[in-house]
Amino acid sequence: MEKGGRLDIQATLGNGCIINIEMQVRDEHNIEKRSEIYASKTISRHFEKGGKYQNCKQVIMINILDFNLFGFEEYVSNAIIVLDKHREYKIVRTKEA
Repeated sequence: MEKGGRLDIQATLGNGCIINIEMQVRDEHNIEKRSEIYASKTISRHFEKGGKYQNCKQVIMINILDFNLFGFEEYVSNAIIVLDKHREYKIVRTKEA
């Protein structure tokens, strides 16, 4: 039996990239795993049977949270600021960025 889940917003860009936007008010201590599962489900739903893995659609997860996931004291409005101070977190940039 598959665990249910409801994604808040999904959009597809002109280049085929799929954007998943998840909003979470309460910290249930599972947003990282939850995001992985939502992204995986999106990829598998859009993957054609018999398709080549290199043709897999890119999925970008955006999480809007009403809690401090990383425990940083400073307000973070730009991921680059986080990378300057906290190198242990990895942000992957696409060719389009």
